[in-house]
Amino acid sequence: MASTPDILIVGGGLAGSVTAIHLARRGHSVLVIERGTFPREKVCGEGMMPHGVAELEALGLGDAIRETGPVSFRGIAYHSGETTAIGDFPGGRTGLGLRRHRIDAALHQACADEPGVEVKLDTRVLDLHLGSEAVQIKTSRGVHQARVVIGADGLHSFVRRKAGLAKAPKGPARYGIRAHLHLSNDAPAMPRVEVFVLDDLEVYLTPTATDELNVAVLCGRALAQEFGEDLDVRLMARLSHEPALRPFLDGAEVLTPPAVWGPLRQRTRAVSADRVLLVGDAAGFIDALTGEGMSLSLVGARLAAEVLSTALHEGDLSARRLRTYDRQRARHGRSLSLLTELLVRGIRHRWLARRIVRNLARHPEAFSTLLGINIGERPIWAIPPRDLLQLTVGR
Repeated sequence: MASTPDILIVGGGLAGSVTAIHLARRGHSVLVIERGTFPREKVCGEGMMPHGVAELEALGLGDAIRETGPVSFRGIAYHSGETTAIGDFPGGRTGLGLRRHRIDAALHQACADEPGVEVKLDTRVLDLHLGSEAVQIKTSRGVHQARVVIGADGLHSFVRRKAGLAKAPKGPARYGIRAHLHLSNDAPAMPRVEVFVLDDLEVYLTPTATDELNVAVLCGRALAQEFGEDLDVRLMARLSHEPALRPFLDGAEVLTPPAVWGPLRQRTRAVSADRVLLVGDAAGFIDALTGEGMSLSLVGARLAAEVLSTALHEGDLSARRLRTYDRQRARHGRSLSLLTELLVRGIRHRWLARRIVRNLARHPEAFSTLLGINIGERPIWAIPPRDLLQLTVGR
């Protein structure tokens, strides 16, 4: 690698590692700075949608991911009250339930092994200076310079803030809580991710091994604070009172204690600036009710690398040139997050959530079409606006 790399990437998780691999394969030198080490746990729903799996396969990383022991699921089931809506991915496609500490470690290793990439672990970023000719980062292990910086540093991105790209979130703050369970022998099979819309929270269950379950909870600030320091005891006690969850929770043992993260929804003014790009959660985050967070990060990593590589060859790293990434990411994101946006709006009003689930249950073929849009297999106009309105809020 050249003494001064083309690109500095802050954050070596899923988004940062995959972006680095894309860029290195386009002939660029990359330095990845990561404050932690691997393996590590991350609060995540741990469900990767089919288009995310396809992104990794296209990079030749499919075998590395399969070696981490994921399990397949063929769709999503939403439960509200007595109503269940079941949607399967079109074309027999499947997603993967996988533990983040395994996949992140595998992707980190693939990144570290990629020619043209250097990774510095256990290195904290202390400051960032955006100059007219280069960017400079001061870290706990020295100062580094490059032509451009990519923020892949997560939900509360330092790069996003220093680049002036952060925007105040709208709506009530929501938090995520995640735990892992070892299932009893009597637990039901899980061919799908199971999402439960309850009175004061949402729960989604993702199989991450044949006998292992990710339990992710989305809730408001007040409830997250109410769980408090006794999070492990109070959370499981709260969930055990729900009859719909008992078949999965009865006899289960906690593998990893619950951890909380948030506020979840993060907004940006843009995802690029002069000599700056944002990828992954750093580029903004919505409540991942349909589990597309990892998949959106992988798609965004590819788009960022394509745009940035061209800009580097042209010698134009201005915000105006890099804004192509903003447009492409927004165009892909509109369809890939359509179902989540509909449901997030619905769950703010429980009566509307129940109506949405009821209508999805009545129209399973349309539900499957929605999932096809959400995984990028079908265009957003596959469901006419009138039918979409009827599907989500019609009686």
